[in-house]
This record gives sequence, structure tokens and C-alpha cells, in this order.
Amino acid sequence: MLKRLTLLLAVLALLCPCCLAEEEEDEFFFSVPVPEETVQQEEAQEAPKKERLSRETLMSFFTDSAFVGDSVTERVRTYVKDQRKEEEPGLLSNAKFLVKQSYMLFMASKNYVSQKSANLTYNGREMSLCNIMGAMKPKRVFILLGINDYIGEKIDKGMEYVTRTVELIHKYSPDTEIYFQSLTPVTRNFCKRKDFRTMWDEYNEALKKLSETVDFTYIEIAAGLKDEEGYLPDEWSTDREYHVNNKGIPIWIDELLDFAQQQYEQGLWTPE
Repeated sequence: MLKRLTLLLAVLALLCPCCLAEEEEDEFFFSVPVPEETVQQEEAQEAPKKERLSRETLMSFFTDSAFVGDSVTERVRTYVKDQRKEEEPGLLSNAKFLVKQSYMLFMASKNYVSQKSANLTYNGREMSLCNIMGAMKPKRVFILLGINDYIGEKIDKGMEYVTRTVELIHKYSPDTEIYFQSLTPVTRNFCKRKDFRTMWDEYNEALKKLSETVDFTYIEIAAGLKDEEGYLPDEWSTDREYHVNNKGIPIWIDELLDFAQQQYEQGLWTPE
């Protein structure tokens, strides 16, 4: 009997340290604190998404703004002008349009008017873009240029034009916020001779990257106007080249409104 008791005590002595070790190990495992970074990520995921602003409120993002462009933006001006008269008086708020057929990004980067190239007109006078900005002092300016420069074939030069344009606008109108829209896509028909689709995509990508170091904001417009192969559908074009028609322009405007919503969600814009 004594031998059995001694044996039992020996077994218990061997087992208890193991049990204790396991218990201590479990205790240690469950007491490890959750990293603060993980907690912040979980809280961010749980944070409620900001509500979608009304169409009317989103339009106010474009109050006291100007749109600058060539014949592509000229068609947007015509569409907006007609819609303001007929169906939606507040379309793009009171934004003004500074457009001229064949106007070039090269000329936007200069502080003089040209005797050979197209110039913008303001109050009945031909003026450089920077001088117009100095006279208007718009809250925001939305620029879409480069097609008439064949900019897809000289992207590096295009980035120089953009940088100079930004510098001039800030010099003449320091408080104006500058936005460059991506080049809108081209049709399949327009790419028969050369794949302008790829060239313009590369320009847009360079423009987006430049916005990380130069003081302007990039707006992606092209994506919403492309089909599954990256072309502008013929039914959204006036000429089966690159001019967007009245079926495509509402999509373009929706892209602008989505951008305004993103600015709101990111805390970069608060509606007044």
C-alpha cells in the first residue's frame, strides 16, 4: 500500500509542473495586447461611410469655377448651356467656359497671345489663360487640353506645358484651385492609322503621376467613357474620332459629380 501511495505521489509530481506550464502558457497567450495599428484599422473599417450628397449639392462644387478647353470641351459648353435653359438650370452651378477650337496646351502655358495659334477670348478680347485667370479669379479651374498638341507623341514636353501652366495660374490667381481632367478616349475608327488609345492612356498616367509633385489635382474622366476594349463607343461620339456627343456628355458630368463626392468623403471639400 505504501509503495502504491509513493508511486502515485511521484506521478502527480511529474504531471503538475506540466499542467502548470500549460496553464501559464495559455495565460500568457491570451494576455498579449492587440497592436494599436490593428485596432485603428478595425475602427476605420467600422466607421460609417459619408452619405451621398444630393445632385444639387454636388453641383455647388463647381460654383464660381471655369472650364478651359478646345473643341471637345466646347461641346460640353453647348450641352450645359442648352440644359440650363431647358431642364436643369443648376447644371454645373454657374461655371463658365473658356473654350476655343484648336486651342493648345502649349498656348495655355504662355503668358501672351499668339499671332498664329488659337487664343482664348475674354470680355471680347483675345487673352492668355493666365491673364484671364488674373481677371476672373475663379475658385476652381478645370482644364482639358493636349489633343491639338498631339500630346500623346510628346508626353515629356506635355508635362513641361502642364507644369508651366500651373505656375502661371498660381502667379496670376494664387487662390485658384487647379484641376486637370484626363484626355477623353478615342474611337476604334480613329485608331486605324495609329493606336492613339494607348498613347493617350500613357499621357493620362503621366499627368496623374505629375499631380503628385506639382500643385494641381488630376481627375479621371476617360474611364467612364470607355467600352470594354478602352475605346470611346461610336454612339457616344459626334465624329467617330474623339468628340463626345450628347449621349456621352451626361456620363462625363456624372464623373465630375463622383469626383466632387470623393472630395467630400476625403474631407477636402465641405459644401457651403
